[in-house]
Amino acid sequence: MNNFPSLKEYLSARTATLKTQAELQELKRVYRNLYHQEYMRRKKDLHTITLRITKRECKHLQKNMKEHNYTSMNKFLLDCIQAYLSQGYVFPNKKDTQDLNKYL
Repeated sequence: MNNFPSLKEYLSARTATLKTQAELQELKRVYRNLYHQEYMRRKKDLHTITLRITKRECKHLQKNMKEHNYTSMNKFLLDCIQAYLSQGYVFPNKKDTQDLNKYL
């Protein structure tokens, strides 16, 4: 997880005061609990949607994704949906949008 210390980093920051193996095991247990809490907090923000499409439709989407210079299908689909709902256009980055706005 981004912005969350790894177990190695967590232990290295706190091992100077450890004296026994039991304290080390307790520190690892505390880290696992903290990691799980952070994971569950971040998981609440995500929603999963399953999309069932045919092989032909999938290839068509992949082809368009590559034409628009996207590397993530998820990001491509979200941008397409937002563009459709706002009656806009699909651009892989903000620079292309700014260039188009200059000419309008």
